[in-house]
Amino acid sequence: GQSRAAYDELAERFIIVTREWDLPAGESHLLLAVSDDADPQGDWEMHRFNMEQAEKYFFESAGLGWDADGIYVTGVMRKWYGYEVHHSRMLTFDKATLLDGDAETLSYSDVDLSGSFDLLQPAAMHGADPGEPMYFVYGSPHGQQGSHVSVARMTDKLVPAPKLAHFNINVPNYDPPPSAIQ
Repeated sequence: GQSRAAYDELAERFIIVTREWDLPAGESHLLLAVSDDADPQGDWEMHRFNMEQAEKYFFESAGLGWDADGIYVTGVMRKWYGYEVHHSRMLTFDKATLLDGDAETLSYSDVDLSGSFDLLQPAAMHGADPGEPMYFVYGSPHGQQGSHVSVARMTDKLVPAPKLAHFNINVPNYDPPPSAIQ
């Protein structure tokens, strides 16, 4: 599935992210909802973002994370036909504008990333203080062998061009999983 749900204990809010596609129309949207308090049965602030690019690519969400400053959604942009990954994309949401109860104040950045960030997964930064870096993890591009897991440390998080520094953690060699028997 493409949906993610989480509870951000720093903000005491539930977060839900999913995507919708309309293949015949060539439309791709990201849907984001944040509860107004710790009760998921209450009101929600909801947003819908157009994620298709040049009618060539659609958004397939992969990750949801947060820290004291923001909520981060990552995914890959796939070609509408052929479905291969073209590049990755990250949306960084200023958390204060999602928690203020006013859908009109939303502030976010939409960041295109190179294809080397295939399946970039943001961390859930439990106990993070404001201003601390955000972290993401990613492995080898889909379908390739690997011997490390890569970590990205992001600073200047809520601007259109955040700073990403990378380092690797060596792990035993791994192969992609075999194709499922049909």
